[in-house]
Amino acid sequence: MQTGPQAETASPGPGTPIAVLGAGSWGTALAIQFARSGHPTRLWGRDPVQREALTRDRCNHRYLPGAVFPDALQVAPALADALPQNQLPVIIPGHEFSAEIVGIAPGTETNLKPGDRITGLPFTHDHAGPQTIGLSPGHGGGLATLSCIDAVRSFRIPDNVPDDLAALTEPLSVGLHAAGLASRNKGPNAVIGCGPVGLAVILSLS
Repeated sequence: MQTGPQAETASPGPGTPIAVLGAGSWGTALAIQFARSGHPTRLWGRDPVQREALTRDRCNHRYLPGAVFPDALQVAPALADALPQNQLPVIIPGHEFSAEIVGIAPGTETNLKPGDRITGLPFTHDHAGPQTIGLSPGHGGGLATLSCIDAVRSFRIPDNVPDDLAALTEPLSVGLHAAGLASRNKGPNAVIGCGPVGLAVILSLS
């Protein structure tokens, strides 16, 4: 994970082939949307059993049931098939992450240093405006080998917090905020959906 100035990237033009690495709920939804928008899209997940199921069923029954894959969306049997040598991935999911700093851009004002474990807010800006790390073209997320995050939005992970729990900082924060809004209303609160954010809301309300 690198911290520092934001990279300037271009959004993919119509018909541009796109590879999405990560076949969870976010990755699958992104791949389906790109395919619906006319982009030849390849979806790759690290679990070979899951890849076989996605290819067979043309649907991600585990993470996004009912959303049938468009014809333009194909499941890549191997990572090399998802990423031809003359192409780079446009979207690498993972806006919830923990990482180790490997470099800091010159001139960056921060108390962080290489080797620190961090998590952070997955937002940045480039010439096109606000971007979400892990959901925007050119701003690879937690599934990338390397990513870039703004130093001002990065937070050092305490030594007693393991990496996997630290990666839940963002969804837990969203859940806590939602619970704070819900508690202003009279009557019982209903939580629809028990993904990371839904469970965070339940935890915060309890």
